Amino acid sequence: MTGKETIGDNHSAAESTADTHINSGMEENNHDSKERLDAYYSSCLSAAEAQLKELGERGRMLVTAEILLFLAAASFVAVRIFIYSSQWWLWAAAAVFALYLVARHFDVVNDRLKERLQSLRKVAEDEKKGLDGDFSVFDDGARYADMHNEYTFDLDVFGRDSLFNRISRCVTTGGADELARQLSSVGKAGMPPAELSANISMRQQAVAEMAGKCDFRQRFISLGTGGLIPTVRIVDALESVSAMNVSSRAAGTAALAAAVAAIAAFWLSVVCAVAGIVPGMLPVWWALIQLVVVIGLNRRSLAAMQKAVETLHDGIRAYIGVIELLTSETFTNKFTLSQQEKLRGAEDCVRGLDKLIDGLDRRNSFLGIVLFNVFGLTDFFLVRHFMQWEDKYLKAMRTWAGAVSSIDELVSEGTMMFNHPAAKMPVVTDDAKLVYQARELWHPFLGSSARKNDFTIADRSYYIVTGANMAGKSTFLRALGVNYVLAMTGMPVFAAQMRVSCVRLFSSMRTQDDLTHGISYFNAELLRLKQLIDYVDSGSRPTLLILDEILKGTNSQDKLNGSRMFLKAMSEKNAAGVIATHDLELSKMADENPEQFHNYCFEIKIGENVTYDYRITPGVARNQNATFLLGKLLGK
Repeated sequence: MTGKETIGDNHSAAESTADTHINSGMEENNHDSKERLDAYYSSCLSAAEAQLKELGERGRMLVTAEILLFLAAASFVAVRIFIYSSQWWLWAAAAVFALYLVARHFDVVNDRLKERLQSLRKVAEDEKKGLDGDFSVFDDGARYADMHNEYTFDLDVFGRDSLFNRISRCVTTGGADELARQLSSVGKAGMPPAELSANISMRQQAVAEMAGKCDFRQRFISLGTGGLIPTVRIVDALESVSAMNVSSRAAGTAALAAAVAAIAAFWLSVVCAVAGIVPGMLPVWWALIQLVVVIGLNRRSLAAMQKAVETLHDGIRAYIGVIELLTSETFTNKFTLSQQEKLRGAEDCVRGLDKLIDGLDRRNSFLGIVLFNVFGLTDFFLVRHFMQWEDKYLKAMRTWAGAVSSIDELVSEGTMMFNHPAAKMPVVTDDAKLVYQARELWHPFLGSSARKNDFTIADRSYYIVTGANMAGKSTFLRALGVNYVLAMTGMPVFAAQMRVSCVRLFSSMRTQDDLTHGISYFNAELLRLKQLIDYVDSGSRPTLLILDEILKGTNSQDKLNGSRMFLKAMSEKNAAGVIATHDLELSKMADENPEQFHNYCFEIKIGENVTYDYRITPGVARNQNATFLLGKLLGK
C-alpha cells in the first residue's frame, strides 16, 4: 500500500457544493488569496469609517437642536409664569417640548447606528489581524480543553492559537458550545454511516452557502463584538421574573379599563383647568395621587423586571438583534432552513421584548418615573405588556436559543471557509470500512509555509513513520487528525483532495504526568493506552489511531518490546493507525507482516547544515540529526 494512491474520480454532492466556494475556480496561490482577503476587509473598514463620519456630523446637529428646543420650551414656561398669564405660552412650550422629544428620538436612533457601524469596523479590523496570524482577538475556547478527550488535547483543538481559536466567530455562548461540541465529538454520533455521511453532506452545503453570505456574516458577527451573548443566562433571567410572581392583576380587562379611565379623567381635568371650568390645582392633585397609586401597585413587579434586564441589558439587546437578523435573512439550504423554521414567531417576540426594554430604559430618569406615569401610567402598561409577552413567548425561547446556536456555529464555519479559499470540501463516503485518502494535505496552522503531502490510510493497516527530530513527523500526524476533524464537522479541509469515511478518532501524542494524584509519566501513558483500547473495543465502527512515540517513559528495549506487543494486539482489532517513532527497530514489523504494517519516513540531508524537506516517502529514515546538532553546539 503506497501513500500516493489516487483518490478516484467519483463526485458526490459534497464536491458539487465545494465548487460554489468563493474563488474555487481560480488558480491562485496563498499569497494572492491573502491579498484579496486583505483588500476585501480593508474596503469594509473604509466603508464603515466613512459612514461613521457622516453619522458623527448628524449627531452633533441633533444635539444642538435638542439644546435649543429644550431652552425654548423652558423660556416659554418662564414667560407664562413671570410675564404673561396667557395659557397659549404653555401650549407653545408643550409643542416645542414635543419637537425636543422627536429630536431626542432621532438622536438615539443615530447613536444606535453608530454603535452598529463601530462593531462592523471592529469585525473588519479583527479579520485583518487574523489574516496576519494574530488570533488573540478571537475566543480561544480554553474552557473546553480536556486532556482526557480522545483527541482534542493532542491536536490543539482548544486553547490559544488552537483550531477553535482560528474558527470561532460565535456571538452567543450557545453557538460557542455547539461549535466546541462538534469539534470534540468526532465519531461519537450513534447514527449509521449512510445517515451520518448524508448529514455531513448537508452541513457542507450549509457551510458553503454561509461562506457566500459575506454581508450577512459580518453583520451577524458584529453583534457579538461586545462579548459572547449569554443565551442561557438571558432565558434564565427572563424566567426568573416569571418565578417572582409578577402581578397578574395588570393583565386583566378590569385593570385596563380603570387605567384608561384614569388617564382620560386626568386629561379632562387639565383641559377643564385651562378653560377655567375647574380649579387649576385639581389636575395637580390628581397627578400626585395617580403617581403614588401606579408606582405603589407596580413597584415590586417592576423591580423584578428591572433586575433581570439590568444584569444582562447589553446581552439582551444584542440577542434581539441576532434573532431579527436571522429571521429576515433568506436561506436555501435544508439544514439552515430547518433551524430558521424553529425561529417562527421569534421576531414578534423580540420586538415585544425590545419595547419592554425601551420602556424600562425611559423609566431610569425623572421624566420616565414622574411625567410618563402622570400622563400615561407607563408603569402599569410595562407590567401589563410583560405579562402578555410572557404568556405568549417565554416557553418557546429555549427552542429558539437552540436554533440560534446552530446557525451561530454555521456562521463561524462559513467564515473559516471564506477566509481559506485554498481549502476544499472533502468527499465523505458511507463506506463501513476505514477510508482515508488525501492529496496535497497540509496542516492548517502553517499557512503558505506548509509542505503538502499525499497519503492514504487503508482499513486495518498501520503506518510506522520514522525520521529525525524536527523533520515533521508530529506536525504531519496532527495534520492528519485536524483535517479529519474538519471533514467530520462539514468544513473544508486543507488538502487539494480528500476522501474519508465516517470512523472514530483517537490520538496519543501529548501524555502528561499528574503528580497531584500520584500519576507518573509512564503510568499516565499506560492509562492513556488503556483508554484507547477500551475506546476501540466499545464501538462497532473502525477507529483511526494517531500515536506519537508509544511508551516514551521507559528504556529503549522495554519500549521496543512493549510497542511491538501493543501494535500486534491492535492489528487484530477494528482499527488502523499512524505511529511516529524514533525507534528504527519498530519498522521491522513491516517485514514480518507487510499486509498490515508499512514504513514511511521524513528523511533529512546532512552536509554543512541539516536540510529538511518535510516530505513523507516510503521507507525507513536513515539520517539522524541529534548527534550532528549537539556536536555543532559543542563546537566539535
